Amino acid sequence: AQLRTHLFGSVDLQADGVRLDDLRGHVAAANITYENKKVGNVIVALAHYRDRLNLRLDARLLETRVTGTGQVAFDQEYTGSANLETRVTSIAALRRWFGGPPKAGSLEFDGSAHAKLEIAGPTARWEGWKGRLVIPALRIFPVGRTGDLPPERLTIRNDGPIELTLDRSVARLVRARMTGVATNL
Repeated sequence: AQLRTHLFGSVDLQADGVRLDDLRGHVAAANITYENKKVGNVIVALAHYRDRLNLRLDARLLETRVTGTGQVAFDQEYTGSANLETRVTSIAALRRWFGGPPKAGSLEFDGSAHAKLEIAGPTARWEGWKGRLVIPALRIFPVGRTGDLPPERLTIRNDGPIELTLDRSVARLVRARMTGVATNL
């Protein structure tokens, strides 16, 4: 794995703590592997502007693309916000990576997903955060033997976006509907 960092800026030390005058950075990790398994690439950029720190993320990890932006204000609560978007091209690849090899007799499935997350609140108090997760596309289908049925007949997908909200520490499922041949959840 390669890891490159380019950080530059200045810091003024004062009696009441540390003040950042200018901070910019770029961190890139390419060809990341873990236990001889390919993980992917990550780029994170940050820039200080007036009273906030702006962040940008672009990652391709485990057949998944994650992009996002965020900011943290230098106020008393370090109020932050972030927008992330992800596209998973193989749910099975994630399952294999995090769950290990499939167990004998377990149901094998694959799929794809697209999700968007918006979140904001005081970074020091997670219970004050608000957010919204929207999944415009989710598709799940069996892999391997499916008896006499073709796999397409056992595929389920969302019918409209799946939506969850977070209001302080209360999560709420706003909308979710999965459909397939003779299936309506």
